[in-house]
Amino acid sequence: MTTRTPWQVLEHLVATDQTAPRVTFYERTPGPTQGERIELSAKVLTNWVSKAANLLNEELDVDASSSVIVHLPAAHWRTAYCCLAVWSLGAQAVFVDADDDDGALPSAPIVREADVLVTSNPADEVDSDIVVVTLAMLARRSSAPLPTDAIDEAQELSTFGDVFTPFDVPASTAAALTVVTGAGDERQTSYADLTTPLTDAGRHFLASPSPELLAGVLAGGGSVVLVRGDMEAADLARLLEQESAQPR
Repeated sequence: MTTRTPWQVLEHLVATDQTAPRVTFYERTPGPTQGERIELSAKVLTNWVSKAANLLNEELDVDASSSVIVHLPAAHWRTAYCCLAVWSLGAQAVFVDADDDDGALPSAPIVREADVLVTSNPADEVDSDIVVVTLAMLARRSSAPLPTDAIDEAQELSTFGDVFTPFDVPASTAAALTVVTGAGDERQTSYADLTTPLTDAGRHFLASPSPELLAGVLAGGGSVVLVRGDMEAADLARLLEQESAQPR
């Protein structure tokens, strides 16, 4: 399958099979959300992406000229729809894995100069607009105090439309994703590379998850299984057998 944009990938998945699971998430980190499991079909995933894209555009004017920091755990379903929303607007996602090292934002220039920060850590300090994402599956508002003028995604997202029509088509050579490590190292992916299928269609467990791997599996018509947190090898093997998923 040849696609030009991440939004076209979603459209293709919906047209092909809107009910098949595309993102399956297991929460295994200690805490109140441990044990959560969520499964998103192509239709449901696209609805989440649409709402998030509409929020970013209507509230914060995100478009193809914008850069958006996504400071969320790599192995999380909310990271999937947030990155896809940024790409559906033709913008650049600057991804920092919130589960890496101490979870702090690096002081790299590309982070300091971003237009918007989407984060699960309300304590992040930046000069840009802030959207605070609560990771819990059923959250209806943030349980933590928010910075002044920050948007509470858990409270606000449901008010935005679940129909989205792209108005900017990014150039294939434009930067779609820059992954920034805690040490400030950067890895950049263009829109053309982002929508290049990495696998054949099927269920794939992302042992080392990243936004570009997620995009590449979806571009190939496949689906991903994400597990956040540590599991015993035998328990993980049983889970993957249950999900009919192969490690990627």
